Amino acid sequence: MGAYLEALHHTSFYYTFVGITQVVAAILLIIPRTLTLALLYFPIIVNIYLLSIALRFEGSIITSPLMVLANLYILIWNYDRLKYILPFQKFPYYGIIEKPKKYTNKFPFIFFTAEILTVGITVSLAQYAYDVMLRNSLADCKKTIYQH
Repeated sequence: MGAYLEALHHTSFYYTFVGITQVVAAILLIIPRTLTLALLYFPIIVNIYLLSIALRFEGSIITSPLMVLANLYILIWNYDRLKYILPFQKFPYYGIIEKPKKYTNKFPFIFFTAEILTVGITVSLAQYAYDVMLRNSLADCKKTIYQH
């Protein structure tokens, strides 16, 4: 991972571009009106997640998948705003959604239960991946070579 970041640093402009894009995305995520621009942050965090797995970076084995899930949550939460730019279907009804006559606690209970399970499963899978993931040590490299 260190060699990758060193090579990325030597690209000069691309390294700066990635940093500026992350800062702009973070500012847009803080402002409620521009929250739907979280779409900008999604490819960045997916890239970080894939790089942390591909380069066996142990520092973000739990945080990067949770950040991808958090960004997906934001995008799904704002689907009513994003659906007009997505190419899946046309939505002929543009009226205001009516308030329900009676509110229940069923949705918050199901939602938070699903969130806790998702975080638990993600952390468990990341820990399992940590245990079976090859390291970049000489012993692990030799073990891999001799197995093939």
